Amino acid sequence: MEVRSANNGQVLWSAELSAIPNCLAIHPSRPWLAIGTKEDLVVHAFLEDRLLARRKQSEDCGYVAWSPGGDTLAHSGFGYALELWEAERAANSGQATEHTRAPGLGGGRAGPCFSLDGMWLANSDEQGMLTVRHGSSIRPLAEELNGYPVTFSPDGKRLFCRQGAAGANAFELSP
Repeated sequence: MEVRSANNGQVLWSAELSAIPNCLAIHPSRPWLAIGTKEDLVVHAFLEDRLLARRKQSEDCGYVAWSPGGDTLAHSGFGYALELWEAERAANSGQATEHTRAPGLGGGRAGPCFSLDGMWLANSDEQGMLTVRHGSSIRPLAEELNGYPVTFSPDGKRLFCRQGAAGANAFELSP
């Protein structure tokens, strides 16, 4: 995979990947790129041209998102639950294959969404079950609704989501 400048075509960064990328996410404060493919999820320090961490996947990795603080990488695929990966800790350990995962939420074809403060994480599975995580707890917010796309209010007190053709709902959040 090569990243080229749109202005002059210069190669800015390149890496050898095991498969074509499905999704990308840039770290919010470091020159790290998370890349999801059908075979693995990698975190690469592109300015240093160095692999930081790699996690083999049994299913396509379809969505990746960094938490606003950059300490957690959320990823979900087309056939497994959303997982939270403490990728920064794995990268800092110097072990490219090390990964530490926290309990996940239901996953599917909808990507994860973090609140701006990083305290809330929402994900919707293929059946539209909207699930919200706060801190270390996992709890469903609503069932049997088309809960995507979602977004959080800037203060993190409300979650807005689409509910089919009817429009959007706003949910009040409390830990």
